[in-house]
Amino acid sequence: MDLGVLGEVVRGLLPTIGVSLLFGIAILAIVRADAGERADRARIEAEEDAAAAARDSAAARDSAAARDSAAARDSAAGDGAAGDGAPRVGDDRGDGQDRPAV
Repeated sequence: MDLGVLGEVVRGLLPTIGVSLLFGIAILAIVRADAGERADRARIEAEEDAAAAARDSAAARDSAAARDSAAARDSAAGDGAAGDGAPRVGDDRGDGQDRPAV
């Protein structure tokens, strides 16, 4: 094979090889950026979940304290009544307030 022909073939393929390399570099950069963005988003969501869990835990403690103080108040009134003599049911609505039995 003549070196002149080989040189022409290489010169003809250089633009294709160059564009292919640029395309590969661009795709690699996109994939790496996406992986970094996913990792950042996962970190942010974990922080948000931890903050929500802390808020829920604090709300549960406050609700439990309110129920305990209401129960102590009701038991101080005698026989679980809240002063009106009516029997009580539990916190059926989840708002920390006992309701009269119907």
